[in-house]
Amino acid sequence: MAALALALLGTVVAGVLVVELSAILVDASVSTSGLLALGVVMTAFLFAVASYSGLLSTLFSSRGVAAGIAFGVTLAFYALYLVGGLADRWKQLKDFSIFTAYTPQKALETGAVDLVPTAILVALAALCALASLFAFQRRDAI
Repeated sequence: MAALALALLGTVVAGVLVVELSAILVDASVSTSGLLALGVVMTAFLFAVASYSGLLSTLFSSRGVAAGIAFGVTLAFYALYLVGGLADRWKQLKDFSIFTAYTPQKALETGAVDLVPTAILVALAALCALASLFAFQRRDAI
């Protein structure tokens, strides 16, 4: 679990560095606070995705099945987000997508973290991690 967390944090650091290097290449200005806020938002999002993926891997014996379902869930979240942005009558669909809570552009531009959306991602990560631990213990007891 610690290795996964380190890998996710490494991904965030790499992502933030890519944004900084990209800004330099296009002669754009990016604040340190914007990069830090981006890192926080990226971390919350990646941990949310990793936690529900981990939960699925405890529920299914096949890694391939768990990975496929996790991919499908992530794709479904993205589809809800996209369709919710197409027309006003569908905008409520965005409320069911984790992508609504993922606001990297806003974090980068303002240098601030939106607390409520980020807290939603952190809560999802914590709930899925706890459910995963419970399911894993239960599976081992059987």
